[in-house]
Amino acid sequence: MAIEGEIVVTLHWDGRRTQRATVRSTRPSAAARVAVARRPAEAVHLLPTLFAICGHAQRAAASAALGAAGADLEVPALAPVAVQLEAVQEGFWRLLIDIPRALGLATATAAVAAVRAQVARAIDLVRARGDAARATLLDAASALDAAAGELVYGCAPAAWLAGMDPAAYERWCAAGETLPARALSKLAHASPGLGRSDTPLLPELEGSGWTSVVEALQRDPAFAGAPTWDGVAAETGPLARQRDQRLIAALIARDGCSAGTRIAARLVELARLLAALRQREDEPSDTVRAWRLDAHSGIAAVQTARGLLLHAARIDGEHIADYRIVAPTDWNFHPDGALAHGLAGLEADDAATLAERAGLAVIALDPCVAFRIEIAGHA
Repeated sequence: MAIEGEIVVTLHWDGRRTQRATVRSTRPSAAARVAVARRPAEAVHLLPTLFAICGHAQRAAASAALGAAGADLEVPALAPVAVQLEAVQEGFWRLLIDIPRALGLATATAAVAAVRAQVARAIDLVRARGDAARATLLDAASALDAAAGELVYGCAPAAWLAGMDPAAYERWCAAGETLPARALSKLAHASPGLGRSDTPLLPELEGSGWTSVVEALQRDPAFAGAPTWDGVAAETGPLARQRDQRLIAALIARDGCSAGTRIAARLVELARLLAALRQREDEPSDTVRAWRLDAHSGIAAVQTARGLLLHAARIDGEHIADYRIVAPTDWNFHPDGALAHGLAGLEADDAATLAERAGLAVIALDPCVAFRIEIAGHA
């Protein structure tokens, strides 16, 4: 049984410009409550089934958080690889289905279905085959790399990444040889700067800001629904993780943190994920991280396709006494977060165009639940 909810975006529009955007989430917190009073192993099995997407990330987060809290759990060695494969799958989906559809372009549904099947087989084999997992992973990564080269980049992903500076990127978009390139070109012409926000990008998990997150998450049950970094809303996801990459840093400097820049960051991240899956000799060290907070409490941070996922757990005896989850959607769709700031001032000549543009800004931030656009203030 999946736990859903939705994001409700209300645009206060004067007939020309959005004066204010309010963002409200109806995502229930029931998933975290379901874990309470259960044995850790039972919770690890149950929690991923409550989410329609990113189940492997949820499982990895639950295992890591409960293990850090002292539970005796067998954590799969390749759990981070499953999370990365899941992120690759989600990257294909956004770039070949959701973003083109929002821009009125044809989608590559059949191709994405084939990618999903490849990822599912790879995760099953990696989890089951032990010593042969590395060869399985390399085979799957090569197949996914080839699919990305054909469908997303128009060349080998590594070659695309190596050759991209802002000028080359503009030429690539304008040439329109792949569906994502055509989508980005259309976005640049139809609504440049869409969703541009001054909301800070979520920093690395270190320093005083991270300490404030942990303390607030432990202290305040409401924090999980509207998380902040040192008291300020922050954006998570591919743009935050790739901000220092050459192309993305240049696009941020030129265009700010906009929908177009976020999509470009997803392109960069997909190429980097594919390279990591093909080349890494050791397991990734930053995809799944965990810390013991005290003798009975732990927290896990998982870098998912959509951004930072946090699970925090406290164990009392053989059962879970407290459990809290902060999803990437909770960061990006904070009432004072990136979307609310990015939609303020959005212009359109009619309500339908306004809703379409706002919807694309939402998709660029990639919520894990459905969303709804409401327009208020103009008869």
